[in-house]
Amino acid sequence: MNNQITQRVQNHYNSIYPKCDFYDSCKGKTINFPDNPKMSYIGRDYGNNPNIPNVLFLSLDSGETQPKYSTIDEIRYNTEIETNFNNTTGKNKGKHWFQTFNMAMELLKPFVDVNRENDVKPYIVHANSAKCNQGKEKRRQADDVLFSNCIGFVQDEIPLYEPNLVVSQGKRAEYVLDKFPINETITIGCEYKGKNKRMNLFIRSINGKDILHIPMYHPSYYGGYWWKRSCIIDNIPIITEKLNNILIENRTD
Repeated sequence: MNNQITQRVQNHYNSIYPKCDFYDSCKGKTINFPDNPKMSYIGRDYGNNPNIPNVLFLSLDSGETQPKYSTIDEIRYNTEIETNFNNTTGKNKGKHWFQTFNMAMELLKPFVDVNRENDVKPYIVHANSAKCNQGKEKRRQADDVLFSNCIGFVQDEIPLYEPNLVVSQGKRAEYVLDKFPINETITIGCEYKGKNKRMNLFIRSINGKDILHIPMYHPSYYGGYWWKRSCIIDNIPIITEKLNNILIENRTD
C-alpha cells in the first residue's frame, strides 16, 4: 500500500513540475522564489498496517525557499537520517517539526509501540497547503494568493493518502478540508490554565469513507496551539475510539 500511495502522490506533484500554471501569479515580485514545489513527507510504513491509522498532518506554506529534495523518496530518506528528535531540548521542543511528531506520537500510542518522537517517523504524512514559499523574514506566513492558487491541487492530493486522521495545522490548512462534508461534530473540552476550553473535531467523508479531522493551530501560534494540544491529550480515549471505529469500517468495506 505504501508504494502505491507514494507513486500516486509523486505523479500528482509531477503534474505541476517543472512549470505550475500559477507560478507567475504566486511568484509576483519575490526574488528567490522556488523552482519546484515542496513535496510531502511520507513515512515508509504509512498505510502498510490496517490496524494503525493513516495520520496526515496538513500544515501551511513550506519553510524552505528552495526545497533541497526533488522526490518523495529523497525527502523520506533525508528526514529519517537528518532529523533526530532525541537531541531536541528547551525552546526547540516548541518548534513546528518537533511538535508535529510529538502530537503524532500521542495520537498513535494506543495503536503502535511509539515512545519517542523518532518512533513515529515511519507512520505519518506531512504535507503543506501551499507548496511554495516566499522566503519572508522570520518565516512569516506566505501571502494568501499562494494558498488560494494551491487549494484545488491540495484538495485533490488529500484523498491520494487514504487518511484515517487529518490534523490541520492553521486556518489556511483547515480551509482545505471544507471541501469534504461533515458527517458528525464531536465537542471535547479541557481545563487549561484555570479556564474551561472547548473545541470541535469532525468526522468528514473522503471518497465515501469517514475520516477524523482535528483542526489545530500552527505550533507557532502559541496563544492557541497549546490549549488545543492540552484538549487533545486529555481526550485521547475519545479520539482513539473514533479512530478504531473508522479502522473497523474500512476493514469491512
